[in-house]
Amino acid sequence: MPIIGILLAAFFLRFWRLGIPNTYYFDEVYHAFTAKEMLLGNPAAWEFWNTPPVGFAYEWTHPPLAKLFMALGMIIFGMDPFGWRFFGAAAGVGVILLVYLISLELFKDKFIAIIASFLLVFETLIFVQARIGMNDTYFLLFTLLTLLLLIKRRYLLTGIFWGLALASKWTALYFIFIFSFFFLREYLSIKNPDKEVFVKKMFFIVPVFFFVIPVFIYLLSYSPFFFLKDPSLSSHIDSRSNIIKMEKAICLPVFPREYCDKLAVVWNVQQQMYWYHTKLKATHSYQSRWYTWPFDIRPVYYYVGSFGNRIAQIYALGNPIILWAGIPAIIFAIYRLLKKPTFNLGLILTCYLAFWLPWSFSPRIMFIYHYSPSIPFLAILIAYALRKFWEDSNGRIVVYYYLFLVVIAFMYFYPHVAAWPVSATFNNSYFWFPSWR
Repeated sequence: MPIIGILLAAFFLRFWRLGIPNTYYFDEVYHAFTAKEMLLGNPAAWEFWNTPPVGFAYEWTHPPLAKLFMALGMIIFGMDPFGWRFFGAAAGVGVILLVYLISLELFKDKFIAIIASFLLVFETLIFVQARIGMNDTYFLLFTLLTLLLLIKRRYLLTGIFWGLALASKWTALYFIFIFSFFFLREYLSIKNPDKEVFVKKMFFIVPVFFFVIPVFIYLLSYSPFFFLKDPSLSSHIDSRSNIIKMEKAICLPVFPREYCDKLAVVWNVQQQMYWYHTKLKATHSYQSRWYTWPFDIRPVYYYVGSFGNRIAQIYALGNPIILWAGIPAIIFAIYRLLKKPTFNLGLILTCYLAFWLPWSFSPRIMFIYHYSPSIPFLAILIAYALRKFWEDSNGRIVVYYYLFLVVIAFMYFYPHVAAWPVSATFNNSYFWFPSWR
């Protein structure tokens, strides 16, 4: 089966040289460092008020699930880069399988499923994010699982995996737009006598499966914190908070004070996370605006190393052959929807927009890697557009040529995104535009 070959290629590319560079780089000084401290049983890794070692920071600005997976990787493979990157790379392979399954489930077309998953193997931004100790690929894996189970109408599992996505990154909240599209379509597709039954059913499903269960899963991700000892904990609780007062009034008569204090700290951490993401005023030389991401205008340097007269770099750059082709593919999808609305194409376009357009309202600095959750859906849209070429014998040449260019572009950019040392002359060839420096 073609998908087996695709997954083997993805596995090889994600895991080959995974331990390089053999040091923390970019945001690993936050995520992977904190995961290591969690593994060592340091309560400071869970708290927002502690001073970290120079050059590092305790990462509390995102939920802890991805860091727990990194810690698990270090338990199994050792406290080194391969250990903290292992499960992220595995999730990167899982993302490709899920795109295949989602495409097949929606379009019942193996061509679209195979092409979409093939494109993701060689998409460089997805590739880079799968090989770094950050939370993006974990969030993406659980988000795609949420979507697949939603399409299959397995609502209990949908709620569980949405909770896991939320426990990896708050961006999973954007899935609310996808839920809205999905259930509105479900409602409109039902004949009038059955609409009332559907609404009554949703009154149970929505609060239980899409609120209670995800919140429980989210809180469960903080459970290791409750097994740690920190005598100074109570002095850092914001006792002025009305929610903390309410929590203490409910908790203290039933549970020990230490447990209630830790529950209060978990709430305070959520407050700090919200304030961080809504009030952060920092700037960065590689920041970019949301509307530039489809054009691949401003990538991000993650790592630079010198090896004699050779240079090794990791550059968070989208494969331009994929990102740029995505623009006409989106236009084509909109045209097809206006001409003949279909659920499957509408859902994929909704998914793409749901994880991209909300960034237009974000007050904080942004980077091109924030576009990565939309790229799997962009790959499906490109595959959908290529399907029209494939139906014509002459058009198949276009498909083969395009896929060839995708692979060639990946091979060309590989040293630039995987820290493979090259000469300074060859390295200079990567900067096609001034904004790519």
